[in-house]
Amino acid sequence: MCSTAPGRDPRSRSCRVLPVSGVRLREFCSALFSFDERPVVVTETSTAAAQSEGGSGDFPVLFSPIAVGPRVSRNRIINSGHGTSLAPGRHNEELFLYEETRARGGAGIVTTQSQWINQGAGDFDVRYEVASGAYDELASRVHAGGALCFIQINHPGRQGFLGPRNREYAVAPSQVPGRFYGGQVQIPHAMTEAEIMAVIEDFAGSAEAITTTAADGVEIHFGHGNLVQQFLSPHTNRRTDRWGGSFENRTRFAREVIAAIRDRIGTDTVVFGARINGAAPGDPTETTLLNDFATMLLDMDPGMRLDYLSVTGGHFSSAWGTSFNLPDSSFPPALWESQARRVREQARDRGVPIFQVGRILGPALAERLLA
Repeated sequence: MCSTAPGRDPRSRSCRVLPVSGVRLREFCSALFSFDERPVVVTETSTAAAQSEGGSGDFPVLFSPIAVGPRVSRNRIINSGHGTSLAPGRHNEELFLYEETRARGGAGIVTTQSQWINQGAGDFDVRYEVASGAYDELASRVHAGGALCFIQINHPGRQGFLGPRNREYAVAPSQVPGRFYGGQVQIPHAMTEAEIMAVIEDFAGSAEAITTTAADGVEIHFGHGNLVQQFLSPHTNRRTDRWGGSFENRTRFAREVIAAIRDRIGTDTVVFGARINGAAPGDPTETTLLNDFATMLLDMDPGMRLDYLSVTGGHFSSAWGTSFNLPDSSFPPALWESQARRVREQARDRGVPIFQVGRILGPALAERLLA
């Protein structure tokens, strides 16, 4: 969704405000996480920029290393997953340079934009990217810059573009319409049992395929109104079978996805985390549900537990929801601070790092959030 003028070097696009479709995008590459009793904040701000503000000695936590699953990040700065509009469905040189530059700029972890778990779900099909060597090339460049490389995998469900390059129709737990980016109404097909099981297999197969590359981590997208969150919410899940109704049934899809992936990749091959929504603005009932979901994920057995949670907010099924995904300067700095702190408190005794995104605009703010 960030765009570069024709001919402009994408390496120059570091931590700026870019007008895109009337939305000013500043927070895209922000993230925050905490470990044990210390929160860990991350922003897109480069090491050089932070040091020019006072030197790394003024930001001791921000620039300290942290263990995330079986890997160690050199600092608490993360380039979180976000759309770029730099490549037509496949990694190209412009996108490689964009991601490589985030590592060279000082990020400890560089996360890709969403990669789709099956053909037809959208751009960046995981199996094609694995077979083409794109993830190996990306990881090599990111590692050369000193950062870890995470691949974000996703299924959009009722969200996403339809058409020849994407999907003929959308799928979802139930036939509940939505407006992707606030545009035309899309009515999804309610998934059958066989389709649900096939998608679970696609998640597991995609994660396993990524472990054959040089990438360091797999992040599954459970937020932003994508398929897993559609199963979680009673607004979009009106099923009466084992996948709907009670909280246990509505979270079954997420649990089955995690179990299938853990069965394929184990606990010591790559980092395995998830992105979740921490709040549903204007809907306290849904926000409570999201809190309960985070607690459920943190309470999973150690062999199944995720290596980190990344807290975000918003969705793409309406213009209102999209505004929280792409917060402009009218939104406050550290937009999701209270939600991330709440999840961090829950994670305190589990040793699970917590990431946060949302207008973390510089190292001083990042260090304060870590205090």
